[in-house]
Formats: sequence, structure tokens, C-alpha cells
Amino acid sequence: MKSFRSTIDFVCVAAPKVVGGVCLVALNVSLMKWIGPDAYGIYSICLAALSLLSEGLFGAAIDMGVIRLAPIHLASNPIRALQIEQAALKLKLWIVGGLSLVLMLASIPLSKLLFHSDGDWYLIVLTCAAALGVLCFSSALLHFQIRGRFLRYGLLDAIQILIKFGGIAILVYCANRTNQPVRLGYVLIWFAVAPIFACGVFYFVSEISLRTLPGEVGHRSRRELFEYAKWFFCTLVVSSVIARIDIFALTALGSIDEVGLYAAGQTIASIPILLGTYLGVILSPKVMPYCRDGSFLPLLCRVQLVLGVLSVLGYAIVLYRGQYIADLLLPTSFAPSSRIIFILLPATLAGMTSFPLTVSFLMFVRPRFLVTVDLILLPFLLLAFALAIPRHGAIGAAAVTTAFGILKTCLAQTAAFRLATKSPSELGAIETHLSQQG
Repeated sequence: MKSFRSTIDFVCVAAPKVVGGVCLVALNVSLMKWIGPDAYGIYSICLAALSLLSEGLFGAAIDMGVIRLAPIHLASNPIRALQIEQAALKLKLWIVGGLSLVLMLASIPLSKLLFHSDGDWYLIVLTCAAALGVLCFSSALLHFQIRGRFLRYGLLDAIQILIKFGGIAILVYCANRTNQPVRLGYVLIWFAVAPIFACGVFYFVSEISLRTLPGEVGHRSRRELFEYAKWFFCTLVVSSVIARIDIFALTALGSIDEVGLYAAGQTIASIPILLGTYLGVILSPKVMPYCRDGSFLPLLCRVQLVLGVLSVLGYAIVLYRGQYIADLLLPTSFAPSSRIIFILLPATLAGMTSFPLTVSFLMFVRPRFLVTVDLILLPFLLLAFALAIPRHGAIGAAAVTTAFGILKTCLAQTAAFRLATKSPSELGAIETHLSQQG
């Protein structure tokens, strides 16, 4: 019965996300045909910045703090769990709202720096608006995630996906009918409109809101949240910057054309990462309960075995038919991107094995480990990019990204299996549970 329920939960979460992932890949592949590598490079920089603002720098760290705290309070004190969610939402909006205001005010010089043109400043404004919408939407999904209401989670996600890609489809249809080029600004508008509309639906029908918490309650919730989120914040800020530093390094050391070619290959190669994130929605809330029960190691072994087999099979399929798939998806102007796909794929498959369980486990029980590894590797990564990109362009950036990605995955998996053999008290699972109940 548990297995059947887990399957249903996974389907509810994965179905809309798979549709959204397919739509995003289809949109990116289509954009490659409608715009050149230079414009696609600008679009990729905007998406990288959107990801950093909405998830990488602050949002994901705060959400991880909620996942760490709220499930412990949920059974005995559901109001307390709700207060933590509200504090997290307000904290995200204050931090990213302030940062977005600074970026909007500096949009013209930033456009010249990032896009090599000062006429695309409005894309930075749209990216910031989309980031704020995504932050609110992630809190809405998190509300259902920690309560195990995955059907509602999936329905809300489906609404957002339908609006986003439905709007973009209408935009493309109208552009084709009038023989007008597809404007990147109009595409990015839908990245902002969709999550904001979905949030409106959620806050209309749910109990979570932005209403002011009582002073003492709000302060206690923020303090409790910050106590856990500070290490998640350090880890995710560094890891998110490193995860996207390839794009920004290419922007600084190469040309916009190279950025476009690299981003095109990355779009296809990153598909395995999507599967890892879908599984993470289901598995990450289970980490602390399994640690508390002393049964996390068997779960880790089962999950890693399945993901390892999928990775090997996936790479074998790509070696056999990969060039045919790349030729089918990539237009002629993006033909060099096929080499980038083959170079990046081992790293993304390795990442797929870590995202669902290993990364969450390490961040919950040893939050300093990942940020320490990232900080140690960062100078070597920057040096490798500085040497590889001027000589080999996008190919060099892909090779460096893959080498460091595989190294980090090996270190994380080794640490996770070593820690999983420890007792619940050594991991802090029992202590944390008792202290929060008290």
C-alpha cells in the first residue's frame, strides 16, 4: 500500500513537471530555430539570472529551512508550521525584492555588461518580476509538499505550466500569422505572469497568507528558520553560483554566440537533472523521519542503485543514438552544440543521482560539508575556465564543467554513505526532534 501511495504521489508531482520540462525543452529548441545564437545567448543569460534570483541565491535555502522545520511541528502544532511558512515567504520577498530593485535601477549598465548591448535593459526588469513571482509560487507548492498533498501540488503546478506555455504558444502563433519575429521580452512576460496568477489561485483558497504575524511569534519563527537556513543559504548560494558560473564565465571570456551554442547543448544535456528534481520533491521530506527511525541507509541504497542503473542505461542509449537525436533537435546554426551535449551529459547524469536524496541528506545533517567542498573547488574551477574558454570556447567550458561536476558528485556520495551508517543521535535527528517538541 505504501509503495502504491508513493507511486501515486510521484505521478501527481512528476506528471505536470514532465509536461513543463518537455514544453521548456520544446520552447528552447524552437527558439533556436527562430533566433540566432547571439539572441539565444541573451535568453539563456536571463534564464540563468532568473534561476539564481528565484531559487539559487535565497529561495531554495529558505524553503529547505521550512522542509527541515515544518514537518516536525506539523503533527503536534500545525499553526506553528504555518507560521514558519509565512515567515519564510515574507523573508524571501524582502530579500529578493530589495535585490531586484537594485538590479532594475542598474538595468542599463547591466544590459551593456551582460548582453553587450544597452538596448535590452527591459529584459532585466522582466527577469526580476518573474523571480518574485516564482518565489511566491514555490512557497505555495511547498505548503502542499510538506503536508503530503501531492494531488493539489500537481494541480497548482499544472495551472502555472498551462498559463506559461499556453501564453507563449499563443504568442508564437500570432507571430507566425503576422510574419513577425518572436520577441524575447514577450516570452519572458509569461515567465512572470504564470506563477503570479497561480499564486493568486492558491492564496484565494488556502490558509497561508502574507498577513502580519504577531511580533513575538513572527520574531520566533524567523529566528528558528534562520538558525537552520543560514547553512542552507551558504551552501546553496555557493553551489548555485558555481552551477551557473559556466554561462557567466562564457559571457565574460567569450562571445554571445558561444554562450548561445553552449546553452543550446546544456538545454538537451540537462534533461536528466529534471528527473532528479522531480524525485527530490517526494524524497526530501522523508530524510529526517527516516534518519530518526534509523532506516535511512537502506533507503539511500535503494534509491542510489535505481538511479545508478538509469544513468548507465541513459548514457548507453545516448552513445548509440545520441547524434541522431541531436541532429533532429538542433537546427543547422546550432550544430556545434551536439559536441557540448556529449561532453556535459556525464555530469548531468551524475547530478541526477545526487539531487533526489544525497544533497538533501547532507544539507540536513552536515550542512557545512557541501559549502566547504564548493569553496575549496571554486578557485580551481575559475582557473580552469580562465584557461579553457579563451582557447576552446564553449567546448572548453563544457569539459571543465563536467570534470568538476563528476568530482563533486563522487565526494558527496562518499560522504552520504559514510554518514548514513551513523546512529540517529549522531546525526542529530533525535535531538532535533525532542528539542522542537519541547
